[in-house]
Amino acid sequence: MGTFSTVHWVILAVIVFFIYRAFTRKRSASANVGNVEPRIRGDGTYSFEVVGESNYQKAFHKLFGEPGEGGGAVRVEADLVLENDNKHDSNAVRVDIRGLTVGYLPRQMAKNFRKAIKRDKHTKWSTFKAGAEVRGGWDRGGGDRGNYGVWLDLPSA
Repeated sequence: MGTFSTVHWVILAVIVFFIYRAFTRKRSASANVGNVEPRIRGDGTYSFEVVGESNYQKAFHKLFGEPGEGGGAVRVEADLVLENDNKHDSNAVRVDIRGLTVGYLPRQMAKNFRKAIKRDKHTKWSTFKAGAEVRGGWDRGGGDRGNYGVWLDLPSA
């Protein structure tokens, strides 16, 4: 009774393995905390409109469903992605929600956004998080069909 059998050794090894994995996961997860995209905090007004949403209505339908009676507004998190290789504008900032492109920052806003990134020394990042409000999505029948649009919660200054 005082000796370990092979089964006991295997059970002990499995327990040690899972304890080891639990500690290494916690350590690696906490090590990555500094690598999370910066979050831009606005004043809660969601007053900065995204442009080009009419080109991405299929993405909105995937995300929020087909337009329905009444429409509405929903707050979500958006990714602001620096698009350095954009053939139309080297300062372009794409707006994604849940991995799907839904529009862009207006040209001058994108330029100012990039200046602020450099000024605040956030140049190692290519994606930034921001609050977004998706509005619209009504369908009153007879051709009265509203598109979705996005307004961002960004700082005023």
